[in-house]
Amino acid sequence: MEEIFDICDEAGAPTGATVPRALAHREGILHRTAHIWVLREKAGKKQVLLQKRSKNKDSFPSCLDTSSAGHIQAGDEPLCSAIRELREELGIAALPSDLKPIGTFRISYQKEFHGKRNFTAPSSGMRKWPSSMSTKSRWTRRL
Repeated sequence: MEEIFDICDEAGAPTGATVPRALAHREGILHRTAHIWVLREKAGKKQVLLQKRSKNKDSFPSCLDTSSAGHIQAGDEPLCSAIRELREELGIAALPSDLKPIGTFRISYQKEFHGKRNFTAPSSGMRKWPSSMSTKSRWTRRL
């Protein structure tokens, strides 16, 4: 079953119309994504977890990326999507109070346009990613 996204206006608010994923990406129709930056402190230094994307992904294959990310499905809210992505990709069972909003911005890649909703999350409860999502993970040495 194909994913369905809310079409968004220039401010990132859903317009009430929806679009299938393939059409949104092919035509550059604005839609939303949630990105979560998993943080920890080690030896007095803050670190962020990065994932290496699978070579099979359609955008940025084999590149380092945010800790966890995904499209916001039609009718979903950014926070609910962020919690779902953390559970699916990292096995983190986060509560809404665990995530801290850190901003929204617009990006484009080829014809893809996203309004990214960004959050931070704690690293507790992590497990290995499914191989279809990414191939490796690594903590940065410092921020």
